[in-house]
Amino acid sequence: MFLVRSLGPPAATASEVSAIVVLPLQDLSPERGGEYFAAAMTEALTTDLARIGAFRVLSRRSIDQYAETHGSLAGVASSLGADAAVEGSIVRADGRVRINVQLTDAYTDTHLWTESYERELVDILALQGEVARAIASELSSSVARGFGSAEAPPRVDPLAHDLYLQGRHALGRCFFEGPNEAADFFQRAIDADPGFAPAYAGLADYYSILTLYDFLQPHEGFPKARGAALKALELDPGSAEAHAALAHVEFMFDWNWERADGGFRRALELNPSNADGHRAYAFFLTCMGRFEEAVEQAQLQIELDPLNDRSHLAWVLFNARRHDESLAELERGPEPATLQFAQQLSSMSKQRALVGWNYALLGRHGEAIDILGPVAAARGSRNPTVLGVLGWTLASAGRGGEAREVLGRLEELAASQTSGDLYAQVIVLTALGETERALDLLEQTVLQRSPNAIFLAVEPFLESLADEPRYQRLLESVGLSRPAS
Repeated sequence: MFLVRSLGPPAATASEVSAIVVLPLQDLSPERGGEYFAAAMTEALTTDLARIGAFRVLSRRSIDQYAETHGSLAGVASSLGADAAVEGSIVRADGRVRINVQLTDAYTDTHLWTESYERELVDILALQGEVARAIASELSSSVARGFGSAEAPPRVDPLAHDLYLQGRHALGRCFFEGPNEAADFFQRAIDADPGFAPAYAGLADYYSILTLYDFLQPHEGFPKARGAALKALELDPGSAEAHAALAHVEFMFDWNWERADGGFRRALELNPSNADGHRAYAFFLTCMGRFEEAVEQAQLQIELDPLNDRSHLAWVLFNARRHDESLAELERGPEPATLQFAQQLSSMSKQRALVGWNYALLGRHGEAIDILGPVAAARGSRNPTVLGVLGWTLASAGRGGEAREVLGRLEELAASQTSGDLYAQVIVLTALGETERALDLLEQTVLQRSPNAIFLAVEPFLESLADEPRYQRLLESVGLSRPAS
């Protein structure tokens, strides 16, 4: 329930709130160029409200897309299913920060409550918590009383905090750019304040991203990520970001499935409305063959981030061999126009690839090849698995010569790339019937600690290896088992 009040005393009426959005805070600071600060404060406020757990707090990614494609708060209600919205602005000047916020009924566009809060920059964490508690009290006084601890949030070094926010802002570009200035921002934040846990968590994410996207070798990147995540947890055991960062390393590199499971769950306990956290846990559960749980997590991600594409849920269903459902989810995805340009390219590419993969396993080889050929041409150098599935499909369609051409391209790629990952070649070799050579390369993939080895137990394109003793021993060696069919 939220209590409706204006600038005066609380009103007697009340309405039910099931979901809330925090719209991007406007930066009204005298000095421009601090958009990253307003974006970070929006994210922090979203996170603090999510910790209350009494209502859904929708993803900032969907909110950013809403801001570009809708003209009124009624657009929030219709597109995101929100009942209430938080709007506001932020001003930084002379070592202080002021946040102006207002609570609005998303359906009627009626302002319910407004307030301003101001603190010194060293007390920015306390300010974030104060604003979240005030909003929570308007939504439900009962949940607000249980929100937060008696212990005051620590003061922060303003320089370290600002450098950290700039690092997080740069981190989002690493997926496309590779190494960038994010690491330098995080390290400078650590130099300014060696006890600032968030900067270590950011550094852990940086090294994991670079390794996953083949800019660093697994044995180089993941240990650095682990060290940074452990330091962050040493400084702040309650950091959801640090728990998630460490869980990624335990999952992708250590192959400590039990600890990774616990880490992902702990991160979600600390930040239950983190859409990316549910996505990551769904990814983990899929690789463990726990498909029903994975579907639940992927659906939670969509509830929290409804304007993002549905390709992750479609990917989970694909691995569960639920191909018709996977294809149906891909058809239900948002129009590309609702996504930002970089997301449009990535989303369309992923969705097209998944359609092709589903077709390939349904025996619709010609249609799959028509789809996968252009996708592989566009993305093959950055995602060799797309090329590998194209080769698998060509071989399955009786076009062995073309499949071997793809295999040759994959061998060249492996020789030129940082990781030299062999996994995509394994996929092609299985369809060509070269089982022993496929198993040889699969064993090398495990020895290389390839991130792709996490798919060993569930990979649909390795189905023909399921009864091979060498394959079964390999699964046992990494502590995995194929799910019951």
